[in-house]
Amino acid sequence: LLAGIFTYWFMRTAGFSEIPSLGAGIAFMLSGPMVLIQFWTINVDILLPLVLIAVHRLVHKPGIAGLLFLTITVWLTILAGHPEHIFLVNAFGFCYFIFLLFTQYLRRPRDPRNKKALLFYPAANLLSFGLAAFFVFPFIYNFLFEFWNAHHPGTGTLMEEQAGRAITIALPHFFQTIPLTFDWQYAGWYGGYLGTSVLALGFLGLLRRQKHGINYFFAALALVL
Repeated sequence: LLAGIFTYWFMRTAGFSEIPSLGAGIAFMLSGPMVLIQFWTINVDILLPLVLIAVHRLVHKPGIAGLLFLTITVWLTILAGHPEHIFLVNAFGFCYFIFLLFTQYLRRPRDPRNKKALLFYPAANLLSFGLAAFFVFPFIYNFLFEFWNAHHPGTGTLMEEQAGRAITIALPHFFQTIPLTFDWQYAGWYGGYLGTSVLALGFLGLLRRQKHGINYFFAALALVL
C-alpha cells in the first residue's frame, strides 16, 4: 500500500494526471516483488518512488527543505536494511537526478537552481550516511571481517535464473504452478512479473514524449534492469 501511495505521489509530483498516476501506483504495488518478496527486500524497495520524489523536488526547488527531505528519505532506505537494494534504489535515484539536471540544463543553462542542486544532492547523501553511521559502520565491519554472511561465490553468475524464463515477467506462472515453496526456497522465477497489461501500457507510453522525455528515461532504466 505504501509503495502504491508513494508511486501515485511521485507521478503527481512529476506532473501527470490522476488516472495515469493511479495506474502506476496500482501496477507497482501489485508487481511480483511487492507481493511475493515481502520477507526480503521490500522494506527498501517501497521507498524508491519516495526517493524519486525527493530528487525531483531538490532539482526543481533546491533549498534547505529539499535537502532535508532527501536526507531523511535516503536515511530511511539505509535503515530498511538490505545492502544490495540500498545501493540499487539510491543508484536509481542518482540516475534520475542526472537526467533531471541534464534536461533542466538544456532548457535553462544559466538557471541558478542547477548549481544549487549539484551542491545539495551530495550534501544530502553525506548527511544521511552520517545519521545512519550507527548502522553502516557495523555492517562495514561485518562485511570485512566476518565472512559468515558472505554470498556463495556463484551468486550473480551460476546461481541466477535462466534467461529463458524472462517471459515470466509478462506471464508469471508460465514455468511453475506455485510462486514459493513452504521452506522459502526458489521455485522458478518468482517475484519478477509485471504482467502483459503493464508492459503494453508502458509501450504505448513511448509513442509520445512525456514531461521532457521522462518516459524514455524509465524505458531505458527498465532495459538496464
